Parts: sequence; structure tokens; C-alpha cells
Amino acid sequence: MERDNGFTRDDQPGLIPNLIGVTAGFVEQLVHFSYGIARDVVTEVSTGVGATIDWLEITQRAGFGIARRVHERTSTLVSVSLDAGETTMFALTGSARATSEGATRLVSQTVTVFANTPVQPTPH
Repeated sequence: MERDNGFTRDDQPGLIPNLIGVTAGFVEQLVHFSYGIARDVVTEVSTGVGATIDWLEITQRAGFGIARRVHERTSTLVSVSLDAGETTMFALTGSARATSEGATRLVSQTVTVFANTPVQPTPH
């Protein structure tokens, strides 16, 4: 130790260098802390956004798949309905034709029977 103007001096730094050292250490820790939190937030948000995009993609794919199947089933149902309607109309038309031909024959036969039968006067 040296003596200088009656004061003892040791190898320890003074108050200001100590305060600067402590403050610099604290600021370094604060910077590490702040950037660490920022990185954690970025990681979590990135993971969440990625998961949301995956969910939307899967949901969209499922929605289009459902729409495609509904379209296929609807097309099949419409086709079956048209076939049934066509068959029914042909059956009705055929039945109407057969009925009218049968009725025409019956009327013709009835008229022939009445035409060939002599008319007898009815007593009054």
C-alpha cells in the first residue's frame, strides 16, 4: 500500500468504477432477459401461427371433401329421381293408351251389339 497525502490506497477500485461495473452487469442481464423473452414470444407465436395454418388447411380440405361428396350424392339422387320420373311417365302413358284402346273397343263392341239388335217398341 502506498501513502499519498496521508490517505491509504489499496488495489480496490473506487466507488464510481464499482457502480459502473455493477450497472453494466445489470444492463447485460436485462438485455439477455429482454431478448430471451422476445425470442420466446416469437417462438410461441410462430408455433401458434403454424398450427393455425395447418388447422385451416385441414379444415379447408375436409370442407371441400364434404362438398364433393354431397355433390356426388345429390347428383346420384337427381339421376335416380329423373329415371323414376321417366319410367313413371312411360307407365302412365302406356296405361292411358291401353285404357283408351280398351275403352274404344268396348264402346265399339257395345255399339255393334246394339246396332245388330233389332229395336223393339216398348209398350206405353
